[in-house]
Amino acid sequence: MKATLSESPLHILLVDPSSKERPALMSALRQHYRVTVVSGGKEGIHVLKYDPPVLIIIDAGERNMHDLSLFDEYDQELPLTLVGLHTDDEYAEGGFKRSALKSWIEQTIAARQLHKQVADLALQEVHVQTFGGFVTCDVDVIEIFRVLRRVAETDVSILITGESGTGKELIARGIHECSGRKAHPFVAINCAAIPEHLLETELFGYEKGAFTGAVAIKVGKLEYAAKGTIFLDEIGDMPLLTQAKLLRSLQERTFERVGGNLPIAFRARVVAATNKDLSEGVENKTFREDLLYRLNTMHTHLPSLRDRRDDIPLLMDRFVSSFGQQYHKKLLDFSPWVSNTLQAYNWPGNVRELLNTIQHAVLLADGPRIELKDLPEQFQQGMKATILLDKLGTLPLGELVEQAKADLERQIIQRALDKFSFSKSRCAYYLRIDRKTLYRKMKALDIQDRESEDG
Repeated sequence: MKATLSESPLHILLVDPSSKERPALMSALRQHYRVTVVSGGKEGIHVLKYDPPVLIIIDAGERNMHDLSLFDEYDQELPLTLVGLHTDDEYAEGGFKRSALKSWIEQTIAARQLHKQVADLALQEVHVQTFGGFVTCDVDVIEIFRVLRRVAETDVSILITGESGTGKELIARGIHECSGRKAHPFVAINCAAIPEHLLETELFGYEKGAFTGAVAIKVGKLEYAAKGTIFLDEIGDMPLLTQAKLLRSLQERTFERVGGNLPIAFRARVVAATNKDLSEGVENKTFREDLLYRLNTMHTHLPSLRDRRDDIPLLMDRFVSSFGQQYHKKLLDFSPWVSNTLQAYNWPGNVRELLNTIQHAVLLADGPRIELKDLPEQFQQGMKATILLDKLGTLPLGELVEQAKADLERQIIQRALDKFSFSKSRCAYYLRIDRKTLYRKMKALDIQDRESEDG
């Protein structure tokens, strides 16, 4: 019986410059597995990047000892074993079935399957939950979900606060989907994206003839939402006059179109969101205190992504799977360098920035996993030397070190030039070099020059 865990043969990497001298072993392995044979570490790293195996078998010859540390540095989770102490004849005529190598391979595969099952159970243990399109394993956010599910069936207004990109609209949609209003429209309007003189007509609509150009009745967002949900995003940017009219609509549950006198019933549930401190807006007279009380019947604050870092790998896997399907790419995972970089980053743009980053990386990826070179430009700054680690095994150490030195020198000179607005004399003095040396280094490092007032 073949020792496989799936319908397609599992991939094994054999690092053996003498593989042609082991026809019996090669034949036995290929009966059960898909085997890639390379002669050394340089070729092996290339295979790891573009067709990752489940395990690596290395010839025990002295020349391959370096490959052990090389592969371990690249990916410490890949199982490695040595072979070569037995003659090839021992693997012929059923010898492979009784060999220690076969036993090790099968035990390793079983252990990896068990590890995955345990990881899946661990993931379930932290209770990954979704609310609308929002996914999390953070216990504080899960508690927010629990509270919101309880109030979703009521008609109270809900205010969602949090930094830009934390997923406030996803939460609003989740509230709508958990309520009895889900069969009715969910209508979103961004109060900051619509000019002040148009926002009132967008919300309340207008009557024919209300102003020049009003040639027909326009139904506003509040009326269109009917018995559904109206989501007022960036409510902190709503003009004061519009705030006053919205407050009256919430109090009386009716409104009039611009230019009209006929009261229209207001039946939608209001969910508002902002990344601003509305209490501060009240103090600064830019937001009505009575409207804040009316909207703030139920308040939910979404933590930033940097405050729920356990969600980062969860979202990374979710986004890479989604974009992989969208762009027809088979991406398995992230390199260790990418995972470390993304989890250490502060994410000022929160989940929206992470989503855009993964989309960018999926589009640029040319192998089965995402590498540092696939990330957007802001992740490359200050990490050129780290990115060179992806080239371990493909370039000599001296060349890697020289590239790293050049990248670091380029960043230092570029920063100094920016600091002094490209004044070469001040920059050279700051770096303790003469101007001729600075010009020579700028040319060698391909730093684009820019004129300054004092040269």
